[in-house]
Amino acid sequence: MQRGFYMDKLNEGERATVKRWHLSVICGYGLACLAVFGWIALQTEGAQSQMAKLSTVTSAQAAGK
Repeated sequence: MQRGFYMDKLNEGERATVKRWHLSVICGYGLACLAVFGWIALQTEGAQSQMAKLSTVTSAQAAGK
């Protein structure tokens, strides 16, 4: 026996509301993912620049000895 979709019981207005909610949730999760990946990219870039600064200071100190 096959069950029907829950949307079959809803009228057109209710279906539009459900679709709008689904779309807003998907967009919200998408924006959250972009924010997290952007934050990680900025942190990685900052860490690399700090490592580059440490690398030049260490090599300059090593050259002076």
